[in-house]
Amino acid sequence: MHQVSKEPYGEFLFTLRFLCSFYSPQRLSVKPQHRKETLEDTMKLLGLEKYTTSKLTVSDILEIGPATVKEIRCKTVKDIPWVFLQNIMALNPSARNTSLEESENQDTVQVPIHALDVVCAILHCSDSFLQQDVMTKMSKCQFAVPLLLPVGDGKTFTFLLWALRDIVKQWKPQALPEDRDFREDNLVDISLPVFSFVRLGDCSLSKSKVLNGVLNHGQTHYDFFVNQEMECGNVQKTLSRGLVEISWFFPGASNSFPEPFAVTNLHGDIANNMKQFNFLTRVSSAVFIFLNDLTDENFTFLSECQSRDVTFYLITKKQVDNHIEDMIKQLQNFSITNGRNMAALIRNLLKNIATFLKNRPHRISLLDMSSTASDLDIEVDECNVTCQYTKGHALSITREIKDIVEYKNKTLKLQGKLWKELSKTEKEMCRMKEQGRMKSLEYKEKLAKQCMEIQEKQYHSEVPSDVHKFINVITKSSVVERRYSI
Repeated sequence: MHQVSKEPYGEFLFTLRFLCSFYSPQRLSVKPQHRKETLEDTMKLLGLEKYTTSKLTVSDILEIGPATVKEIRCKTVKDIPWVFLQNIMALNPSARNTSLEESENQDTVQVPIHALDVVCAILHCSDSFLQQDVMTKMSKCQFAVPLLLPVGDGKTFTFLLWALRDIVKQWKPQALPEDRDFREDNLVDISLPVFSFVRLGDCSLSKSKVLNGVLNHGQTHYDFFVNQEMECGNVQKTLSRGLVEISWFFPGASNSFPEPFAVTNLHGDIANNMKQFNFLTRVSSAVFIFLNDLTDENFTFLSECQSRDVTFYLITKKQVDNHIEDMIKQLQNFSITNGRNMAALIRNLLKNIATFLKNRPHRISLLDMSSTASDLDIEVDECNVTCQYTKGHALSITREIKDIVEYKNKTLKLQGKLWKELSKTEKEMCRMKEQGRMKSLEYKEKLAKQCMEIQEKQYHSEVPSDVHKFINVITKSSVVERRYSI
C-alpha cells in the first residue's frame, strides 16, 4: 500500500468549504455545476488526485513493503483512504471511522470528512477489480454498499453491477424442510423484493438509523448504514450526495421474515435527485418517503410521482392532522405511517414490510436492475468494451451448461468416469486389498495394465470445443481480459 506524503500547509486552501459545511446546522445542496469542482477538491484533500487517471489496483493495496507491514495511523486527512483500505482488507468493522488523532500542533486544522465521501473517493480511484474486492469486503463486514455511484458532475451516475458480482449470500428459506441445508447463490442473480427509503425536503428523522433498526430485527446489531450517531457521521457530505446504497436481509433459522429482501437508501433530497428517484420507483415494491411536513409544495411534488406499480408510504415523526390525511387519500397508492418514537416507527415499518412479503410482491435481481438503469441512461460499469468482449467469450463457453453433472460427464470426460476408474485403480495398487490368492507381483502387473488401458482411452479422447475456447481466451487475451474472464 502506498503511503502518501504529508504536506503541512498544502491542505489549507481546501479546508474552508469542509469546515463551513461541517459546522452548518442545515444540509446544504450542491448545485450540479459545482460538483466537478467538489470532486477535484476532495480528491486533492485526500491526496488521491493522481489516482483519478492512473487507477489503484489490487496489487497496489496488497503489496508487501515497509509501509504496509505496520499499522497506518490516521494523523491527517490524507491518511484516511489508506487506513480505510487497510482496515477493509482486514475485515475490520471500524473501517468507516474517519476520525483523526488529536494533533500536538494546535495550529493544525483537522478537516472532518464523511465516511461515505471516502468510500466514493476510493471507488473513483480504483480499477474494476479493486472495486469488486472493496465491495465484497464491505459486504462481509455487514456494510451497506453503493449501488448508484455519483460520477462527480451531479448529473450522471454509474450502476455498480460488476463490482457486486463477487458477492455470494447464504440463507435459510422457510419453505425448505428443516433437515435441508442453507441455500447459496450469487447476489446479482437473486430475485427479491426491494424497499427504497428516500427523503423529501428537510427531515429530523434519520433514515439510516431507522434502516439499521429494520435490518437488525431479530438478530445481532450491525450499523449497516452510516448514521449521525456514528463517528464523523454528522459531517456534511460532498461526493456522496445523490449516492444510492443498498443492503440486504437474509433470513436464518430463527428469523421472523420468511424470505430475503433488499433495502436502498438515497442520500439527498429526491427533489434534487429525480433520476435516482425514478430508478428506485421502477425497481421497488414500495418506497418509504421521509418528510417533516406535507406542505403544498410537497403535495404538488408527490402528486406528480404517482404510480400504479409501486406503493408509497409517507413517514413522519409526529401525528398528522385529519385534513392532511384527506389530502393523502387523493393520491394513488399513497398512505402515511408514523410512530410515537423510533421503536414504534420501526415496528410499524416492519409490519408494512411483512405484509408485502406475505402478498408475494414484485421481485427483481441486480441483473434486471441494470437493464432498468440503462433505460434511464444510467451508465452500467460492465458496459465497457473489454468487459463485454470477455463476457461474450464466457457466454459462448457456458451457454450449453444446463445440468453441471450431465455437462461434466458429456464434455469433460477426463474428469468423469475414466478419472474415477484410474484413481480407484491407483489406490488399489497401494493398498492391495483385493489381491486374494494372486501373487503380489502378478496383481501389481494386472493393475498397472488396467491403468495403461484407462490412460490410453484418456489419450484418445478429443479435447472438447469449449475447452479449446477457454484455452484460446486464456492464452491470447491481455492481462485485463484474462482477469475479466476468470
